[in-house]
Order: sequence, then C-alpha cells, then structure tokens
Amino acid sequence: MEGDDPGTSYNFENYLDDYGGGFNPAKFAQLSTFDFNSALEELKSEDDMQVLEVIMRLSNEMSMAQEETLKNFSVDSFVPLLVKCLQNENIPEIALHAALCLANLLDTLPNAANQVVDHGGVDALIMKIQNLEFIDLAESALKVLEKVSLENPSAVEKTSSLPFMINLMDFFDRTTQRRILAICANISRSISSDESFSSNLGPILPMICARMRLVDDDRTTLRSICLTVYNSITALPRLHAQNADKLVAHLEALTSQGFIENTYELLQSSHIDPAIRDTISTYCFRMLRTTVTYSFPACEQFLVLGSVSLLGEMLQTELSSKQKKSGREQDELNAERSMGVVLEILGLVNAIIPSKSKLEKWKEAEKKKKAEAEAAKKQKAEEEAAKAEEKKRNPEGEESTDGQKMDDNGASDSKTEGQESGRSTQKDTEMETSSQEVVASSVPTPVPLDVHEIEVNEVKLKFFSENVHLLNNLAECILPQLTAIYDSTVSASVKMLCLGLLDKFLKICQKDTLESFLSVDHLCDFLFNLLTSRDLNIIYSAVKVASSVMRKLEKGFTVKFIREGIADEIQQLCSEEYLAMITGNTIENQATTSEQQYLATHLKEKQ
Repeated sequence: MEGDDPGTSYNFENYLDDYGGGFNPAKFAQLSTFDFNSALEELKSEDDMQVLEVIMRLSNEMSMAQEETLKNFSVDSFVPLLVKCLQNENIPEIALHAALCLANLLDTLPNAANQVVDHGGVDALIMKIQNLEFIDLAESALKVLEKVSLENPSAVEKTSSLPFMINLMDFFDRTTQRRILAICANISRSISSDESFSSNLGPILPMICARMRLVDDDRTTLRSICLTVYNSITALPRLHAQNADKLVAHLEALTSQGFIENTYELLQSSHIDPAIRDTISTYCFRMLRTTVTYSFPACEQFLVLGSVSLLGEMLQTELSSKQKKSGREQDELNAERSMGVVLEILGLVNAIIPSKSKLEKWKEAEKKKKAEAEAAKKQKAEEEAAKAEEKKRNPEGEESTDGQKMDDNGASDSKTEGQESGRSTQKDTEMETSSQEVVASSVPTPVPLDVHEIEVNEVKLKFFSENVHLLNNLAECILPQLTAIYDSTVSASVKMLCLGLLDKFLKICQKDTLESFLSVDHLCDFLFNLLTSRDLNIIYSAVKVASSVMRKLEKGFTVKFIREGIADEIQQLCSEEYLAMITGNTIENQATTSEQQYLATHLKEKQ
C-alpha cells in the first residue's frame, strides 16, 4: 500500500484513516524516523542549548515509545548520559526532560532500572527531590524513583531517604503523594537489618499509621499504607529473633502511638473499596497477630477496645456470605479464597488466647535443662576435686631426682626465674579472663524470641484469670462458630486451627462459660465424626478435644460419650493395629498418648 515506506511523506492522520481509525503501535513504529544514534552523539555535546534541544526531542519520542520502537535504543549508552543530564545545574529544563526520558524508558523497559542505579541515578534523583524550587522536576524525579524502587528496592533503601520524602509529602499533589507511599511500600519489602529499619521505616511508621485514619476511598494509597506497615511489623520478629527486647521496644512504641486504634478503626470502616477490602483486612489481621503475640500491652489494648465483638461480626458475615455462594456453583479455588479472611481472624484469636499446654511443656523442658545443667556442674566439680586431690598427693617437682638437678647455680636460677615468669603470666591471664567474665556477666543477656513468647503467654494467662469477663466475651463471639466454620471448609489449615482453638477454649474457660456456649448433643456428634475420620492429625486433635471436655465437663458429657459411641472409638484408638489399618502407618507416639489412655480408662470405668 502507498505510504507503507517510512521514507515517503505520510502523516499520522492519513495513517489512522487508512486503518479505520484504530491505533496499532506495531504498525506505527514503522513511521518513526527518529535517529537515536544521532541523538546519542548530540547528548555528549558541551553546549547546554544543543543538549536541551536534543533531549526535548528525545523526551517527546520516548513518551510515545513502544518496545518495538526501541530496538535501536542502546540502554547502556543512553542511561549514563541521561543521568549526567539529570545532574545539570545550569538549565533545569535539561534535568526535567532527562527525568521524563528515564520515566518513559522504565515504563517500556523496567529492567533498565539496574543501569540507572549503577550509574548513580538514585543519588541524582534524590538531590532533585530535595529541591522544591522546581516542583515539576521533583515530581518527575519521584516518578522515576518509584519505578526504580519497584525493580531494585535495596538501592533506594541504602540512601535512607524515606523520612525526608514523607516530611515533604504535603508539598506535592495527590498523585505524587501516592508515588511516595508506593516507594515506602516497595522499600519495606527489602528491609534486611535493624539498622536499615531504624534509618528508613522506623522514623516514618508513626506518620504512616496516622494516615490510616485519613484514607477515604483512595484504594491505591490505602494499599500502599497497609503494605508498608504490614511488611515492617512482620519483618521485626525476623530481624530480632535473638533479641526480643528490641522487638518489644518497636511494638510498644507503635502501640503507644495509636497503631491498635487506627487498625481497629480501619477494620470497621465502611469506606473501603469492596475490591480491596479482603486484602486490607488480611494485612490488618496479620499485623495485629504479630503485635499481640509478642507484646502484651498491645494485646490488652486490643481487648479493652472491644475489638472481639468486631471479630465475631466479621466471622458471621464471612460465613453467611459463603453460605449464599454455596447455593450457586462455585469452584474449589473461589471457595477457599472466601475463607481467607476467616483464616486470618482465627489466627488472630489464636494469638490472643494463651496456651496452657504450651506453657506446661516449656516449664517441663526448662526444668529438665536445669537438672541437666546442675548434673553437669556437679560432675565438673567432682572432676576438679579429683584433680586437686591427685595434685596434692603428687606435688609438682617432687618426682625429680638428684641426677636431674643442675650443678650450675646460674642455670638453676635462670630456670627458676623462667618458671616464676610463666606463673606470673598465667596468673595475669587468669585475672584478665576473670575480669572479662565479670564484665560479660554485668551485660544483660538478650532474650530469644521463643522464650519471650512463652513469657507473654504466661502474662496473658494471669490477665485472663483476673479479667474473666474479657475471656467470656471472646468465647461468646468465637466459640459457638468454630464447629460451623470447620464444617464449611475443605482447607486443612482452617480445620486444624478450629480444633486447636476449641481445645484452647476448653482448657482456659470456666465450666459455666463452656456450658453456656456449647451444645452437648451437637459437640458429641461433631467429635464422633472427627474420630471416624481417616486423617490421623484430625483424629489426634479430636482426642485432645475430647480429653479436655471430659476433664472440664465430665458430668454433662460422660453418658453421652458412651451412648454416642465415642467411648468405643477411643478404645479402638488405643490399638496400634487400628491406626495402622486406617492410615497405612504405625504411629506409636500418637497411639499411646496420655489423652487416649485417660479417656479409655475413664470411660471404661463409667461403662
């Protein structure tokens, strides 16, 4: 067709007319006559006006560039020159168009971000952001920095520039503010050390958390804010796995600055876009779960706010929504997605409720460690006493004979002086070692995270024993729904979490509370179905629940257990052959658990 030759005179309007008014980027790429090689040479000029002219043309070309039009564009050659133009202090327009070129380049070729980093582009961009005299240039620089942070967040993280960017947010329009928050979210993915956290995210988290209350319907801003806080909080346990004190300091600082209240208000907000509500809720529940697991003040504040009733309402909403969907054909993937928020809520509840059995196991393990340490210490003392006794019977130098004595007094004196010098050196070394041990003992030993979690668990147990009304409120909102949630999902993780929570409530709640919220008939039917399952993990969890029921509610459930056949199932579970028959594996440690033995013996006596 006439005009297909790029060398002929053929304008864009005619092109669209010939092709029915549609825009075809691949076909339009054939019309581009921009000479990148010539532009590359002109950018090397020392004449700023010439550079300005060519970079304006390059910026215009890059704004319409597609991947097909950049086949002759040498990224390795252009990026260093564009970064150099970005650093131009004589004509701000040169730096502005350089930033626009880089932004358009990264839109088309995102991998070019690494070349921008390698040639010092990040530092140049940050310098332009700090200069608000040319606001358009600062906004363009932030646009480029956002794209670089997406591909190479660690490069931006190393500059420790987040605090001043957050402080400058109010000087920019809404779109640029979104870019700054997106940079924060991108960098939060790459935090790898406490130093990096303290210089980047630590100072800005209070301001980011405060913005959770100010967000209305802006889904992009809300997602960036929640992602930044989520990545920051969930990274803290990893950064401080061997030093819980630092973790607690960070979490309690956030709690005192309103993190719990802000998250609670966000969860109950009706202004969140439905398209991202589940995502935002998931972020919130995971942040809260980490916080209440390692910080008792945060857990206490969450309970005192009355957040438990909100959790119960959200569970009911999710369950009713799932039941409506089940009336229509729904594939398994969508069914499990609808249970995502339920899983997060249950995970948060699981973090709030302390585990008595976990605390007892830890105390037993600590007692065993202490006994082993004392035994080792006693053995070492006995060995040292034996050595001392042996040395006392055979003092040093006593076995030397007259033939070994030196006739030369000078040599003998020299030897004596050497021995004394050696003893003196040894004594000094011992004193120095002793001094170092004293200094080391005066420095507090960091508490590992797992030990701290147990300590928080113990504090929670005491707190709930003194504030029974809060525990009862939690049981009222969550406990009656656990069996319904279990029956409505095929997710193994949700099922096991439901059974674990049921066992926790049975162990920690008072008898009258359990009798108020548990139906004898329904729970017996539920346990019978669990005990006849072919999944060994479910059977083992069911045995634990049944054991907790009998220990706490023996009077109301003993007869039912016998009549409903639960007692017979328990008797069979004590047989290793039965377990091997239903699972194909022999699991001795689960076939002879104390719970099984207790139930079997107790129910046999009642029969």
